Amino acid sequence: MEQLYNESTLNALANTLYTFAYDENFLKIYERSYVELAHTFSPQKNFLLSTTVSWNERSPLTNLVSFEEEGIYTANNPANAELTNTAFAKHQAVILEAELRWQIGHRLTKRRGQLISEGEYPALTLSYTNATDAILNGDVSYQNLSIGVQDEYKMGSAYGKWFVEAGDFLTKDQLTFVDFNHFKGRETIYGPYGIDQFQLLEYYANSTANLYLQGHYEHHFSPFRKNSKNSIQPVLGVHYLYTDAGGHYVELGAGVDTILKFWRIDFYNSWREGGHESTGVRLGFTIE
Repeated sequence: MEQLYNESTLNALANTLYTFAYDENFLKIYERSYVELAHTFSPQKNFLLSTTVSWNERSPLTNLVSFEEEGIYTANNPANAELTNTAFAKHQAVILEAELRWQIGHRLTKRRGQLISEGEYPALTLSYTNATDAILNGDVSYQNLSIGVQDEYKMGSAYGKWFVEAGDFLTKDQLTFVDFNHFKGRETIYGPYGIDQFQLLEYYANSTANLYLQGHYEHHFSPFRKNSKNSIQPVLGVHYLYTDAGGHYVELGAGVDTILKFWRIDFYNSWREGGHESTGVRLGFTIE
């Protein structure tokens, strides 16, 4: 069982707590049976190429009838500004994914059991997805292309991070809501922080099959040094998203990052098309 967006910031434990405490079931899942082959290598200096080929059988899941009848919990078909009905039938998908990453002088470091590519210069990433219905009884057919740039710079003991990405479908003959471009929203108070995610955005309301542009920037100011083992670092963040259906969406936030344990707390506001939309406090840990 997987979430409709497999890179979502939401985890099952947080969803369980919100379900019991507030009758909110943010988690939207489906069943995927698959065979997948993935490979990453460096075809040339400063380049990394990651490819994945997979055959997938994707089946919708529904809540228990008793909970549906009570009307408290929402179905596994999330509301979306672009698609009236996000439900889908059981189907097969044959998908090729390729990601080419270019960064001058990049190096590979092992962090949390994974190899991470990093360097002193901006990293440019080109991602391409091709789903075909020509082989292995595939039911979806589309091509998706996105390009992103990410960087981090230091100014003494302060530093900044930014990430910009644009993408669109080149063709979309047949696709489901699972295949839409989704974004890393967050509707829970506690959770991780990452430079490519939003802090107040709903998980699936802004998912799109059309052109999108997202941009993120965070500035971590010089910390207040109370002692050598622990300090507090002020943080300002701005996040932007444009989609055809959702228009211009902006988040602004301010908070503090504690250096020793990587814990962080922020206060955020969001606006859509110039009008105030929401306010929230966010608490969690920083993903490096």
